Amino acid sequence: ELSLGGCTELTNGVLEPLVDDCNSLTTLRLDGCRRIDDVGIGTLMERDATKGMRLPQLTAIDVSKLPEVSDAGICELVHDRSNLTDLNVALCGRVGDASLRALAANCAELRALNLTATAVTNEGLAALAQGCPKLARVNLTRCAEVGDDGVIMLAVRCTELASLFVARCAAVTDASLGALGSFSRELAELHIAGCEAITDAGVVAVAAGCAKLGAFLLDTCSGITDAGICEVAKRCTLLHTLQAI
Repeated sequence: ELSLGGCTELTNGVLEPLVDDCNSLTTLRLDGCRRIDDVGIGTLMERDATKGMRLPQLTAIDVSKLPEVSDAGICELVHDRSNLTDLNVALCGRVGDASLRALAANCAELRALNLTATAVTNEGLAALAQGCPKLARVNLTRCAEVGDDGVIMLAVRCTELASLFVARCAAVTDASLGALGSFSRELAELHIAGCEAITDAGVVAVAAGCAKLGAFLLDTCSGITDAGICEVAKRCTLLHTLQAI
């Protein structure tokens, strides 16, 4: 594992020699290295005629909080990365659907994906759900263009989904929670804080269908009343965290 998170002075030129010949590296963290851009990300995938693909054993990558990284860099990063299981691109505002399509085409083993405050949409999520059916943890917090169509596709296609964050996704409604209640039997953690369009009906659907739910955060959801919260408390016998303030 190599953790360079928070190294704000780290540049593209320094990154390449740092990772060169690290053939056994499985985890790389570059979160907050704000001077790294698409060029630097591209060096992680460069191939050599004699050495082959750089970082061949890499399974977990954190490139969150890199404002200069876009779809171009992420698409190059995940190309032929069939063993990738964990990717964090949170707060990379220039990352969108092209990255999700690249993941769908190359990373069938992906299990964890953090897309917080990125530019992804329902269309990209639909492609992702089809190509990465093993997804278990997805964070879509503050993804303004994400709504029911994308969440429903995740629920239907990714049957191992255990943790889902859709906090502050204004377009997510009871329809999404209905799909989760119907298809997401493994769901143990759900964050819907700030989803004003969700009502008691959606909460009850999750409570009725997601028997493994242990953490449910639904604060600042004005459409949810005491009746809905009581239903969750009654039905979800494994619940250990309920945040509704």
